[in-house]
Amino acid sequence: MGEEAREFLPRAYLALGLSFSLQASEATLSADRNELNKKALQALNKANSLDPQDAQISMYLALQLALVRQVSAAMEPLQRALSLRADDLLSLHLLTLVLSSQKHHRHALDTLTLALSQHPDNFK
Repeated sequence: MGEEAREFLPRAYLALGLSFSLQASEATLSADRNELNKKALQALNKANSLDPQDAQISMYLALQLALVRQVSAAMEPLQRALSLRADDLLSLHLLTLVLSSQKHHRHALDTLTLALSQHPDNFK
């Protein structure tokens, strides 16, 4: 594979993972949904391994982990996403949801307050 093509590989796996995740959300049979979620996680993990410095890939990996109720596992890629882009609204929103699901309400409120201060126009 050429060097130019190799640089697009992480984004290709990201797109694949997101498409599997979307299909999983539309699946009516539990077995199909589980298989599609598994494929989504595999693709997103591959994307993340190819480019661990991509904040968007890390955020979507964390989101997929949270969607399949692996909330504790979602914290690592989510923290990495925020360390790469501390002001990313989607990552801050996901962090707020993850923290509140783990009953860390004070931290969730602090994160929400931070997001509001950094993105006041997005919450009108």
